[in-house]
Amino acid sequence: TTMNERVYKMVQRRTRRVDAIFTAGTKDGKKIRLKLIFMLGDRVNTSIKKAARAEATRLIEEAASNDSFENFMKDIISGKTGEDIRKDLSKVYPCADAEVRMSEILE
Repeated sequence: TTMNERVYKMVQRRTRRVDAIFTAGTKDGKKIRLKLIFMLGDRVNTSIKKAARAEATRLIEEAASNDSFENFMKDIISGKTGEDIRKDLSKVYPCADAEVRMSEILE
């Protein structure tokens, strides 16, 4: 399926889609722009969305800075990164799903 169809299936009734776009640097000096999408369990206000987005950004930056470019991309492709983000975001607010939907190399 294409990414649009996949996102459409992820966003269900009474869930909130939150997008996060940020730049992360890997251990070997490569810069990557990542676009993350995650679903929060229920209708939420802006402060919870901001807190979840900030936590996701912190987690991705931490994971990228501790890993080489190749290993980090393997984790993204395998879905390990999205699963780790989902587990940690559930501490802020119940998170139904999290996924890196796009990545691009800046350098």
